[in-house]
Amino acid sequence: MFDWTEGNVVQVDIYPSSSSTSPTRTATFAYQAGSKAGDDINLLPFINYARRDQSPQLLSRTIAQDGDTYSRTTAANEFDSYGFPLQVIHSNNFGYNATASFTYQHDSTNWVLGNVTTHSINGVLAEKSIYTALDQVQEFDKFGELQYTFGYDSTGLLRTEMDGLSHTTNSTIMRMAARSSLHMRR
Repeated sequence: MFDWTEGNVVQVDIYPSSSSTSPTRTATFAYQAGSKAGDDINLLPFINYARRDQSPQLLSRTIAQDGDTYSRTTAANEFDSYGFPLQVIHSNNFGYNATASFTYQHDSTNWVLGNVTTHSINGVLAEKSIYTALDQVQEFDKFGELQYTFGYDSTGLLRTEMDGLSHTTNSTIMRMAARSSLHMRR
């Protein structure tokens, strides 16, 4: 019987060559069982329901390389109801510590989850995003300065992009780029 830990990466070692016996970089990961983020539909008889009902949440990632250690730790139980981290602590063995805090917009009607609305570092607002009713980025700010404003048509296609200096990208070019990328896919 499988449980929620199935398939989680626990350690990754990188070696300089196939004949080496000591890794040059080691990354270790720790998880906790999260809450269920979904409904009770019976998807398949082969699905690991324990993993679906307790989706793994990354608690920490530690990288050791060249005698230095870098870590990213999520404060215990600092996850929202969909399993997204609310507070993450970054540190290394040089004494650097930073606390990143996040808020999210979740549209459970359309299952668009995890749109970051704010990202703060040590209490300073670093990034802010405003989304449309269709869950598309409408405005993006960094450290209180507008970086981009996006405009969409009624079907949700991107029509305008304006940077923080009010330089606007022509919507005709965007339509042509969208058309050419569609032709390239065929």
